[in-house]
Amino acid sequence: MRKVRLISVVFIVASVLIFAILVLNQSSHGEISRRKSANINAKSYRDCKVAEKIVFLKTHKCASSTVQNVILRHAKRRNLTVALPATGNYLGRYKPFHTSMLYGTPWAEADFDVFCLHTIWNGDQVRRLMKAPARKGVKFFSILRDPVELFRSLWDYAELETYFRVSLEDYAKNAGVNQAPFFRGINIIGIPCIDVITTPPVLFRSL
Repeated sequence: MRKVRLISVVFIVASVLIFAILVLNQSSHGEISRRKSANINAKSYRDCKVAEKIVFLKTHKCASSTVQNVILRHAKRRNLTVALPATGNYLGRYKPFHTSMLYGTPWAEADFDVFCLHTIWNGDQVRRLMKAPARKGVKFFSILRDPVELFRSLWDYAELETYFRVSLEDYAKNAGVNQAPFFRGINIIGIPCIDVITTPPVLFRSL
């Protein structure tokens, strides 16, 4: 009987010790993983290189003015040259961008670092202006937003219900998919709007 109790006690103690070892080992591995992750993140941050050749396709009602503001502050701090029109804040408001839109400005022949104003996208002409891909390191990016949310935001911002004299619901029932103004640039580069809605990466491949 004593042997049975002794064996039971030994078994219980051994089980507790094994359990404790497993828990401590798992905790140790978790801590090591967290430290490795922190080291990787820190290393990645240190290895980041400041972009000084930037093309931002600005899109309406997608927080693009906030991003543009960050880019312009970055350009000012780094003394970068921003592509600007003679007046206004558009580089192609009613037709696709063309380098000729800068003709007549004192900076027409400048070596531009940043392109970030409102435009109707023309990839070939933007690349020509920025000397890409001959110039390495030019970063191209934009912002996409759910088309329904975007149009609702635009509808309220521009007070289109007053302009069209119809409710948003009635307008949606009678309007085609090509109505949103921001799609103008997408149509210019030859991508049907329905393709952009279903396969957004196509847009980025075409930039």
